[in-house]
Amino acid sequence: MSIEGLLSLLAVLALLLVATAYYAWQLRKTLLSLKAALHRAEAAGQEQAARIAGLEQLRESQQLTEHAVATGTALVREVHKGIADIPFSVLEAIPGARQPVKAVRGLHDAISEGIYGAIAGLNKAVGRELRKGLHAPAAGSPPVSGAEPKSETSTPLPPDEPMVAPEPEPEDKPLPDKPWKNWG
Repeated sequence: MSIEGLLSLLAVLALLLVATAYYAWQLRKTLLSLKAALHRAEAAGQEQAARIAGLEQLRESQQLTEHAVATGTALVREVHKGIADIPFSVLEAIPGARQPVKAVRGLHDAISEGIYGAIAGLNKAVGRELRKGLHAPAAGSPPVSGAEPKSETSTPLPPDEPMVAPEPEPEDKPLPDKPWKNWG
């Protein structure tokens, strides 16, 4: 082989070495870029997991609060009935006062049941609206459930059922854990 052939071969090998080094440098640069993107994705995933955990905690707190208000209202309603029954029963035992007292008792019971029913209805309405707010993703954040974002043309969800005041419980139905029913 001649010196010109060796120099040509050496030049080709040098070009291949430079091209391989450049390709390796580009791969290293891409690898670093991918590592940075993976790190950002992991951080975003951790933030999303924290948001979801916080949202779940808010949902649980909302449900617990709604249940506590409903239970507390039912308890106060029953205690109120028991306490109000005492003077009304005493006054109804007086023969001349029986009819006016019955009318006043009816008015009292209607007003108090209306107020307790309104509190229960308001509690349900507030709870429903809070649940709606807790299910909607925050502006600019991805959907919480992992579902695809809805397009502008998607069909709207049907509205919740209309708010209806709860039916009062029958007078003779015993309620659990209500020892005040036996007072008097």
